[in-house]
Amino acid sequence: MKKLLLLFSCFFLLAGCTNNNQETDDPAKDQNDNSAQGDNSNDTGDGESGSIVDADEEDATDNLMFLSYFMKDGTVAHFEGEGNEYATYSARTKYLDDNYISIYEDNGGTVMLRIFRVEEDQVLLVFEQGERYEELKPNELALESLEPISVYLKAPLEKGSEFDGWTVIDTSSSLNTPVKDFENVLVIEKKGEDGTNRRYFAKGYGEIKREFIMTSNGTESKVTSTLSKID
Repeated sequence: MKKLLLLFSCFFLLAGCTNNNQETDDPAKDQNDNSAQGDNSNDTGDGESGSIVDADEEDATDNLMFLSYFMKDGTVAHFEGEGNEYATYSARTKYLDDNYISIYEDNGGTVMLRIFRVEEDQVLLVFEQGERYEELKPNELALESLEPISVYLKAPLEKGSEFDGWTVIDTSSSLNTPVKDFENVLVIEKKGEDGTNRRYFAKGYGEIKREFIMTSNGTESKVTSTLSKID
């Protein structure tokens, strides 16, 4: 049964995970973002808080821009699912250091651990393990030696850009969620034989929705997971 759940998780889950962070700059966010995500201003990256970049910061370096597509360290985000019982899940973010972020994703059937490497022009998935019920121990993995599994995000984040089978289809979408109404949402899409996957990102929050769209005999069905609560 666990193997079946893991197979589903690997197919549907569109992304994405225990050491202290080194110091990073963190511009202040607006009042609405602070109320949802906590106070993100002047974070020091000391292992208790991650780096969240202001969505309006125009002169941020590329890797800080990509860090803004993850939630801050220690955040637990809850997603409400529709279309499948395993589409409902929680995701706990843990910063391993300045450039490595781990996410533990629990859909009630299994816990999937993913580790991402944040580089100047891209974010790489470098580790993925199902049925990971124990916390990753410090120095358990030689992070720098991990080989890339896939590309999670890649510059330029402009409409029409492509990477690893994904296409940026929108950069200014609006999305209503139980947490807040988001603007300037980044949407990427990947089409396959079985259907179409979509990921929705908001700066300062990271992934806020995932969607799998299937069409059979002219009938469309969807499996979605939408951000519903942040702890």
